[in-house]
Order: sequence, then structure tokens, then C-alpha cells
Amino acid sequence: MARLTSLLKVTVFSLALSLELTIAARLGLPAKAGGLNFNRGVTIGVFNPPDRGAPTTAVGGATRGSDLCAEVKPLIPKDTSHHRENPPYFGLALMERPTLFFHVKGSAKYTGETLYFALNRVDADGNLGELVYETNLSLPDRGGVMSVSLPPQATLDVGQSYQWYLEMTCNADSPNAEGNSLEGWIDRVDRTPDLADRLEIARTPTDRATVYAEAGIWFDAIDTLARERLDEDTPELKAAWDELLGDSDVGLGDVVEASLLD
Repeated sequence: MARLTSLLKVTVFSLALSLELTIAARLGLPAKAGGLNFNRGVTIGVFNPPDRGAPTTAVGGATRGSDLCAEVKPLIPKDTSHHRENPPYFGLALMERPTLFFHVKGSAKYTGETLYFALNRVDADGNLGELVYETNLSLPDRGGVMSVSLPPQATLDVGQSYQWYLEMTCNADSPNAEGNSLEGWIDRVDRTPDLADRLEIARTPTDRATVYAEAGIWFDAIDTLARERLDEDTPELKAAWDELLGDSDVGLGDVVEASLLD
């Protein structure tokens, strides 16, 4: 009986390994005896900016001001490969309701300040279309990473571009006292068969975030790590978060130590 059990274990392992090697070969990915070459326990790997860039549109898309009175900074890469001057914030999403994350300094003079957030569809000519969602947010009394989640009715369509907009009024002693705003882009995309295969064999949240990052799917990569860190902030998840934000193609290494705000 013990021998039969051992044989069954060997058979199951062999089938699983064969499946992973087949997928790896089809995707052109490295494979080891333990499966795909995920970076376990230390780093998330490299974020690959998407081949597609932020839309060239009639509504701008550039960064304005100094990150909202130098108080708020989007945790979103800038599209430097497609827009050399004043590159916009831009990212891809698989999720129908991606979450946006922002680093806030928590300065006492801005505690409770109102942030206006809006998300609009963008039509084929680059003009703002339907308002998908708008809300007012309040700045917290401490520094960290705050999030903006979309409600159930605010779902994004595959193949559609969206512009998010964030505005607040700076204090009178700020050089931008008349107000300050930021804007950026989200393109929702569909998963390819190859990406679906990789996600199927990704065993941990860090593995899944690695798959998203390597595919250039920013919003899903950061959301995967953020949700898990809020539940249980393990050293592995913290290391993966630091690696993702600190990647040279992302350029957010100055805020990797910020804590996540509930």
C-alpha cells in the first residue's frame, strides 16, 4: 500500500511538472524542476512597460502642477517611452474596477482637505465622454498610501480608454494657491491565452503580481500586493511591493516605505 501511494505521488508530480514545462515552452519562458522561474521570497522581477502608450488626445493627459500641492503623488508609472515631454501617468488594467493608489504626505495643514476625483470615458477622437464616477475624498491625518476604489456600477469596458482626474485647493501660502490638479489614463485590456496560462500556475500572490508586472499590467500587479498586505503584511509581500515600486521603469522608489492606509 505504501509503495502504491508513493507511485501515485510520483505520477501526480510528473503530470504537474509536464504541464508546467509545456506551458513554459509554449510561452518561451524558463522552467526549472520546481516549475516556472518565479522569484520566490525576495523580489517580484521586472515591470515591463506596455508597448501601447497613453492616448494622444484632445483632453491633455499631462501632469499638471507639483503632485497636488506636493502633498499627493499617484502610484502609477509615467509613460516616458511614448511621451518624452511632460509624460502622463498611464497604466493597463485587466480588472473591470481597478483601484487607484496615491501616496499622501499627511501634512498637518492639509488634514481633512477635500480631493475631487473623477473618471471619464474617452472617445475615439480623444475627447472626454461619459462621466463614469466622481467623488470627494478627504486627506488623512497621517502619511501613507490611500486608495480610490470604484463602486460596483462603475465598471470599465475592455478596449476602452479612461481618464482619471484629481483636484484639490492648495493653502494660501502655497505657490499654487489657485488650485492644483493631476490626471492620467487607464486602458482596460483583455487577458491573452498566454497570460491566462501563466496566471493559472501562479501559486502565490507574489507569483501573480510577477505575472502581471512582466506583462505590463500595472493596476492588477499593485492591487494584488496591496490587498494581501492589508490582510497580512508578510516580509515576502513587503519585498515584492518595494521591488515593484522601486523598479527603474516605475520610478516610485521614494515612497516604497509608506504604509498602506485602511
